[in-house]
Amino acid sequence: MRNNIIKLDRLRFKTAESRITNYFEKRYNFSPVISESLTSDTLFFNTVFGNNKRSDGQIIYYAVSNKEPAGKPLKDCQYVKLILTLHDKNDADYREKHGLKELKLRIIKRICDEAVLQGACLTHEDIAELLFLDRTTVGLYIRALEKRNQYVQTRANFTDQSKKYTHKEQIIKLLLMNISETEITQRTNHNLSAVENYIRDFLRISLLYQEGKPEAAICRFTANSPALVREYIALYQRLEKDQYHKDSLNKKLLLYRIDLDSDLSQFNTSPFKKNILQEVRICI
Repeated sequence: MRNNIIKLDRLRFKTAESRITNYFEKRYNFSPVISESLTSDTLFFNTVFGNNKRSDGQIIYYAVSNKEPAGKPLKDCQYVKLILTLHDKNDADYREKHGLKELKLRIIKRICDEAVLQGACLTHEDIAELLFLDRTTVGLYIRALEKRNQYVQTRANFTDQSKKYTHKEQIIKLLLMNISETEITQRTNHNLSAVENYIRDFLRISLLYQEGKPEAAICRFTANSPALVREYIALYQRLEKDQYHKDSLNKKLLLYRIDLDSDLSQFNTSPFKKNILQEVRICI
């Protein structure tokens, strides 16, 4: 019973109401009553005039920023406003094919990835609250995913594992979630040309790797270093094993291949030019 009370207290600190009330109390030294009244008005105006870009099946949730160190009191932490997809249009079909447990695993993986991409990591408590699960069950589900080589980054392992999650991976995963390149630049604080370069290099290297080209050839065709080629190949291998990203990955690569073939088909070439274009096709 006591553990449940402690857990509820921790979760209350993460609500928008608690965070705004705490801000008014600390910033202006208002009483709890005045702070709560101002909070109520603030939330009302946000509901009327706010512009929350959410799709069907998505919710807003607040989680501790990845910039905050472990052990810092929750009431003193900076929070990130997250948009999480609890229900995707394909979830019903997925449940019918794979069952309820597999759907829950899919949702856990999805919302954890979405949180990381937006600058925060969910805790086991957060996941339990969002999916109406016991915290122990959440731990079991996450271990089940990791046994399948599907890495799930939570607040618990963020400190030790965060270096594994690069900005390249963040950008590519946003691409696989069908986020536009313009919005990716806004979410990642990268300029558009850098985002385009990351995406182009990943797609080129992944296609060549799919075709069975050796590392040395990929380096030559793409003019990238061996270290960068290996990094993108490793990212491709992780995503290809990830049930949540695999389908989108293959579709993006297929569309990229079609675009390349379409560009080449527009040329009326001699045999010599055709050979040159085929080489360009590989290099692109």
